Amino acid sequence: MQIDQNDWRLLAEIAALEHAGYRFQSCHSSGITEPLWVFTVMIDGVEHSMALSRKKLKEEASLYV
Repeated sequence: MQIDQNDWRLLAEIAALEHAGYRFQSCHSSGITEPLWVFTVMIDGVEHSMALSRKKLKEEASLYV
C-alpha cells in the first residue's frame, strides 16, 4: 500500500513517532480490514515490531507531539 503524500496529518504522525525512536517499516492492507502501520522500536535493548491501526497511530503519535 502506498502512503498518500498529500495526507499531511498521517505524515506528521509518522514523523513524530520516528523522532521518538520508532522506525517506520511498512503499511499492510488486506482490503478487508483497515491498514496496519508497522513500526519497530528498541525497548530495553531489544527490537520489537508494532502494528498500529490508524486510530492507534494517531493516539501514539499524540504522546510525542
